[in-house]
Amino acid sequence: MAALGLASGGVVTERKAELLLDEGRHPDADVIEDPLLEAGESPTGTWNASVCCS
Repeated sequence: MAALGLASGGVVTERKAELLLDEGRHPDADVIEDPLLEAGESPTGTWNASVCCS
């Protein structure tokens, strides 16, 4: 859980659950990807940065 930024007893938002369980991405994928996109990284590169289990 700690590797994913989740704490025992913490609240998981619907968005974080969707990212992790439906898409197999880090629960904070939006936070990880936004700065990369703003820096000019390709959408594929940003997606690869937020995949949990690749």
